[in-house]
Amino acid sequence: MVSTAVGFLSYAIFANFIGFAIQIGWWLITMTIGARQVSGNYGWLFIPRHNSLHNVAYYYNHLGQLTLNRIGYTLIALALMGLAIVIFNFQRGGKSYAFKFKKINYHRHSGQ
Repeated sequence: MVSTAVGFLSYAIFANFIGFAIQIGWWLITMTIGARQVSGNYGWLFIPRHNSLHNVAYYYNHLGQLTLNRIGYTLIALALMGLAIVIFNFQRGGKSYAFKFKKINYHRHSGQ
């Protein structure tokens, strides 16, 4: 949910693919951090990891932390989606527009 919310919000702000790049970067960083611990790594990682089949005790000992992780990201996703909805409503009403990057004109007219 939070990944989709980041995509919608970045599209509302920039009207381009920057959100997709943010999502990929966030995923890569989290995957490399989470892959360091085979027994389990929860914390505030976007993708919590538990790679061990035989360490159920670690899972049950950290179930509260995993639950807080998922509830936290759900609340963040709802907040980001709400912000995206507000921005889209402003744009639809003509009150604001997405940020536009200045286009560089490589074909200058020489006046001939």
